[in-house]
Amino acid sequence: MMPENEFYSVWLLGRALPHETHGLITDSKEFSAFDVLSFKGLASKKLEELKILFPHATPLEKFSTSAHIVARQHHDALVHPMEQSLASFLKCPTSALRIESWILCASPQEADRLKAPLEMLWREPAIENLWTGNLDEWKQKRLTPKVSARAADTSFDAIEDPVSIGLEFSPEEMQAIRAEEARMQRRLNRAEWELVAQTWSEHCKHKIFAADIASQDARAPLTEGLFKTHLRKPALEIQARKDSTYLSLFHDNSGVLGLT
Repeated sequence: MMPENEFYSVWLLGRALPHETHGLITDSKEFSAFDVLSFKGLASKKLEELKILFPHATPLEKFSTSAHIVARQHHDALVHPMEQSLASFLKCPTSALRIESWILCASPQEADRLKAPLEMLWREPAIENLWTGNLDEWKQKRLTPKVSARAADTSFDAIEDPVSIGLEFSPEEMQAIRAEEARMQRRLNRAEWELVAQTWSEHCKHKIFAADIASQDARAPLTEGLFKTHLRKPALEIQARKDSTYLSLFHDNSGVLGLT
């Protein structure tokens, strides 16, 4: 068993500049890019397998640069898909591996200039962040083991007011929810509030589409909503005319057709 505080070893894998930088970089000679593999606690056999996979990798100890780094990194609590693949191949835990991508820039100013548009073009905010700094700063930040502590799970905490977790309901909906809480003799927890919000949402319940339309036209002061007239009614009419065509029909927006 390797000590838990062992530092990562690092290999740099040369790559082309990401296509997202096209149009942002006028002189590509001043920039370079790498995929960066960090690993720890691998047995010698596994290390040999890595060398076969990446024969042209440059160990970090043989790499020196004064350039400034723009690094695309997965959040610590998440697993990069390539980390998953490599861990499966090497039969090691994903915590033994880290993968990220670098763009090396000539100056901190150039890195900051590039980072701003790449925040939108080169990363997925939910799972990745962009970091900038020099090589020494990167070593201080990234050579220690990955932290994967989970945040406290509040899914089953009782919630007094749904607005406190970013949810809103109509007065009629709140009346129905409070009646259900009275029947259960407890407050809904966060997971239950989220479930009700989803099932009563516009997407699932078609609140706006299903509502009747009030008009100032005296000839038709109230007409049926778009859901009944433009979604459900045409689907049901077609089903009635060509019933054998439909293997399954959900009358608002989806179904299964027979093609033979």
